[in-house]
Order: sequence, then structure tokens, then C-alpha cells
Amino acid sequence: MADRDVYWVRTVGAPSPNDPRDGELHRFSGRLPERFDLERWGEYEETDVSADSARYVRSEQPPTVDGEGRTVCLYEYQPD
Repeated sequence: MADRDVYWVRTVGAPSPNDPRDGELHRFSGRLPERFDLERWGEYEETDVSADSARYVRSEQPPTVDGEGRTVCLYEYQPD
């Protein structure tokens, strides 16, 4: 797979406080989506919270470059 087919996405603004998905980096291949859902996650010992699946939409902010030189697009949580 060519590097141009790989995209890095950071999710921001998680649906719950202490959500481990907040700021998480995801790798996509193929076409970069305008929106996507993350699967639901269960209770974590350190957070004692759980959430249903979360919808994220592509941010209007321009992509950033991380410390490893990867272009990272931001996706923001969109409440229902």
C-alpha cells in the first residue's frame, strides 16, 4: 500500500469525561471519511464509565504534522 493511501486521524472531544478515546490516533487506508463511528467501549477500571458508540466528524481545522512527520487530521465528537 502506498503512503498516500494511509491517513492518520486524531479524535477529540470524547463523549464522556475521562474517555480513553479522547486524543486517540487512528489509521485509515483508502478514502478519508467525512464522518465515522467508533465502536462502543465497556467499563475501564481507571474511569468507571462506559459509553455507546461515538460519532466523529472531520474538523474544519487544517491537518497538523506530528513528531513522526505524519499528517494528522482532526475529527471532533458530534453528540446525537
